[in-house]
Amino acid sequence: MRESDKLDGRIHAPGRPSMTAGAWTIPLRLQRLIERGWWPCDEVTARKQHRHPLVTEAQVRSFASDESTIFFIPPPFQTVAELVPSNERYWRSEMACPAGISFEHAVLIGDFGPGSDAPILLDYRRDALRPSVLRLRFGKSFAENRWMVAAEDFDAMCRILRMDQ
Repeated sequence: MRESDKLDGRIHAPGRPSMTAGAWTIPLRLQRLIERGWWPCDEVTARKQHRHPLVTEAQVRSFASDESTIFFIPPPFQTVAELVPSNERYWRSEMACPAGISFEHAVLIGDFGPGSDAPILLDYRRDALRPSVLRLRFGKSFAENRWMVAAEDFDAMCRILRMDQ
């Protein structure tokens, strides 16, 4: 068995989606990026992004014009509902604009780097098989913060960021 056949401590058959967060299957392309070593597979490799970002500032700006870096979260992925107990103060705050998302349908996959309070989420409300990608965009005040669709789905995010080319 190859090491890449083990994700999040579970063994899966190649070609079959098996990685989940809550009730949701993580997009197959994201699973493949992890298997190939492009997306961080654990906290140790994730921390390396602080010194060696996986995408350039220009790529980030094509995705979020007001941002300059992206930090990709490693598995195991969690829904916001699963994250709330450990960070309720943030997720229920006006800053996080909780009314703009469904905690049960949102899976955290990244943010905009050190000190960022602007998460990047997979949003499964529209489509359970092809979640859209949301980002929190800050306004002039917390009351103006809004969740916006950054990409139609994960494949579109990969194209925008030119992630696995």
